Amino acid sequence: MRLRHALLVVNQNQTYAREVRGNFMWSPKTNANGARNPFYDFMREVAPGDIVFSFCDTRIKALGIVSGNAQTVPKPDATEHHYVWMGRLVTALLMLCAAGMTFLLESTRSSFELLLSIGAGSGLLYLLRWYWWRINAWSEIAAMAVSFIVAVGLFFAGKAGHGFSGNVVLLVTVGVTTVAWVGTTMMTSPESEATLIGFYRLVRPAGSGWGPIPAKAGVGASPDSISTQLLGWVLGCTFVYATLFGAGSGLYGLMTQAIVWGVVWLFGGAGLICLLNTMWRADVR
Repeated sequence: MRLRHALLVVNQNQTYAREVRGNFMWSPKTNANGARNPFYDFMREVAPGDIVFSFCDTRIKALGIVSGNAQTVPKPDATEHHYVWMGRLVTALLMLCAAGMTFLLESTRSSFELLLSIGAGSGLLYLLRWYWWRINAWSEIAAMAVSFIVAVGLFFAGKAGHGFSGNVVLLVTVGVTTVAWVGTTMMTSPESEATLIGFYRLVRPAGSGWGPIPAKAGVGASPDSISTQLLGWVLGCTFVYATLFGAGSGLYGLMTQAIVWGVVWLFGGAGLICLLNTMWRADVR
């Protein structure tokens, strides 16, 4: 555990103007020959509160204070104009892909099943990333990529006459995606210790899945309860899906079904409000 803030002298000759103007420091993970860059490893140890002396043109020209832990980001060479146009281009391509998919979807149910299978594959990861310190960015990339590939692959297999029931597609997608992202997690390094400690101090996630991080963070165990959070998750999902299915039933004229979903919606919403009020009162105390 660090007992005081560090004083750092950073050579920014070629990148001084851009980095100082943008209030950041950036370093590639590898050198031009592919070897690991020691300057990147050094930046991962930089912590909030450290003082940085920016060295440029044979003298120190600026002084800064670190405000956050290191993060993995693209090389900041492009202008804002470039990123705006890339965002517009990707949005347009997504719209074209979505328009093309409408010619392959035969019903509202088939589109819902496809979206459900794509999202369900990575759903477990999005829950566990709050409770397991080993999950990193590569875990999420693997989950999203594999879930999409498997779900879309099974969808096109069905269009070719080799289809499976919706339940089988869902189970296969979840199973294959889970194996993929768990394997990726175990084969890649976790986030830097400084990042994990900073996250734990800010969020204080419940459970024992954070291994050695709580002790190193020095803030004690989380006051939250996993069982309470699990109940909130169940009630939240009930409320959202009851809203969707109830509205859909009403639009299709299935009034009895819409009323049933309406009752479920009321119970889910009431339970969620009561639970949130209980959690908020506990936080105030």
